[in-house]
Amino acid sequence: MTFTLETSIEVFGEMWEVPPGQHAPDDRELHADYFEIIGKAAGDKEAISTRVAPDSDAQTLLDNRHLVLRGEVSSSVMKVRAAVLRAFRQTYEEINPTCLEVTPPCMVQTQVEGGATLFSFDYYGEQAYLTQSSQLYLETCLPSLGNVFCVAPSFRAEKSLTRRHLSEYTHIEAELDFITFDDLLDHLELVMTRVVDLVLANQHSAKLIQELNPGFKAPERPFKRMKYADAIDWLVEHDIKNEDGEPHKFGDDIAEAAERKMTDIINRPIFLTHFPVEIKAFYMQKDASDPRITESVDCLMPGVGEIVGGSMRMNDYDELMAAYKREDIDPAPYYWYTDQRNEPDTVPHHTEATVSDSNASSPGFATVTPSANAVYTHGSQADARRELLVLQRHGNSKLPSLLYARCAKLGSTSPVTEIQFTCRFLATLSSSTANHLALSYSIIETLIVTRG
Repeated sequence: MTFTLETSIEVFGEMWEVPPGQHAPDDRELHADYFEIIGKAAGDKEAISTRVAPDSDAQTLLDNRHLVLRGEVSSSVMKVRAAVLRAFRQTYEEINPTCLEVTPPCMVQTQVEGGATLFSFDYYGEQAYLTQSSQLYLETCLPSLGNVFCVAPSFRAEKSLTRRHLSEYTHIEAELDFITFDDLLDHLELVMTRVVDLVLANQHSAKLIQELNPGFKAPERPFKRMKYADAIDWLVEHDIKNEDGEPHKFGDDIAEAAERKMTDIINRPIFLTHFPVEIKAFYMQKDASDPRITESVDCLMPGVGEIVGGSMRMNDYDELMAAYKREDIDPAPYYWYTDQRNEPDTVPHHTEATVSDSNASSPGFATVTPSANAVYTHGSQADARRELLVLQRHGNSKLPSLLYARCAKLGSTSPVTEIQFTCRFLATLSSSTANHLALSYSIIETLIVTRG
């Protein structure tokens, strides 16, 4: 009897250990007694091996994706993809401070990466879009939740058949506070390499990766750091032209072909940083030493190209309003985003992190534990609240000495009312151990008595 491929059968028998010198999955083989046919697959022209033959053209395979997924290659890709998603979630749990997973909306009324790539639709009589990125919504979570991330679909209306363009793809994005640009690069590198290490540490996913991409090796640290202006010079020196066949010049949006050629020649991961304002998103922070450029980054990987991107975030209201105007963006739908620049306790530094399961352009992630000197430089109640929240978020291993430093500063420069205000927050935030709480109150009481 001959069965067509994809026929379902039930086999009854015993599992035996494989004889010495032979191999089978889990070193077991089935000794069958009998079987029953559950469902017989179609044959002839309707057979799966005919409809999705290995030599079928790409469009046929795409039209029959539901059948292609049954093949070994596609199913292996899905399994590796699942392992990568697990590794990202585990990494965000491990890093200090951890990132909390949230679920931003997919139906929005604002653009993030430019109006030309928006999927629009009617939302009960109002104009709405499918999200290009969740990063702006993630930023609204920072004041209450601390560092956050999401795994969600993003949509780009780019009718292109290149491997870098997908109408829908899974986006991994994170938003973090109290960091510098160098911190962003450090943590981008840490997260990417940690995810790869976790996936390769799993015997099953490592085996699949070896089968799908023989010879794959984890990226080596440290990644090379190269400024955009230096990359332009490098491309000119190596006679790599832009898309118009001309030498590259400052202000060019470096095309994928040139970017990949440079990365493959250098043959190591590259953080390409400090892109011009004109070719980056409106919300990216300008470099304090050169207003022509942004504190932005793309990570380029040999053999692949861009895989991750990121930036620091504008935190000045006037600068943000000027950016809206420069990009001809109506600020009205962004009222909830702009509001965050008007609040008294606005977080001074953000970064956004995005990784996608395509090679589409996307932003980066990072975090940093602030030092006592960096944190304790303000005197307002809002600053005190923010600083104490940061301490709570970053753990309490150094809490007694840091609290003492804060209270000592308040004792010498601030009225008793602010000391009492801070005391209330200490009672809330430093309750991890009885010793920390008792120490906090004893410091406050001493300062109040001293100041009369």
